[in-house]
Amino acid sequence: MKSEFTYLNRESNMQPIADTFSAYINSLPWQTGLNILLLGDLLTSREFYDLVSIRVLVFLVILGIIGWSYHRSFIRYMQPAISLVPLIAGLGVAIMILIIQSEERYNQYYVGFIIIFIYIHVLLRLRFVYATAVCWFIFFLFVYASLQIDLPVVSFINSTFFSGVCQICGMVAS
Repeated sequence: MKSEFTYLNRESNMQPIADTFSAYINSLPWQTGLNILLLGDLLTSREFYDLVSIRVLVFLVILGIIGWSYHRSFIRYMQPAISLVPLIAGLGVAIMILIIQSEERYNQYYVGFIIIFIYIHVLLRLRFVYATAVCWFIFFLFVYASLQIDLPVVSFINSTFFSGVCQICGMVAS
């Protein structure tokens, strides 16, 4: 005998949850996240090895600076050394943009610059002069890398505007 109350029927209540879960798993954010994590299927094997080697090199430099921070001599050079971390990361992202050379992938990588700007000013808490100099250098690296790619003007203006505004907001925040 069927119950008149569908909320008491466990099987009928579980089906919408299962449909929602399968729709979520097959949604765009998951696929985009996996493409970024696995570097997507748009890359050739040469690009894949280039990008992985850049990421490993940046990671090793940052790991070296973290290791150096445990030494006594680090205090004397702390601000310039900590400034190298985002500088190396920004240089790595700029080189990745130059390697990729496609608009679809560019839109994923330019957000990395925004994250770096926020990280420099708000989380690293560098001195204002160091943070501003590093951020503007990274910003001009980004503009240079963007000009080397065949991008639509609207995409270039949009990404440059948001990166510049984020840089200025970071300067105000610090």
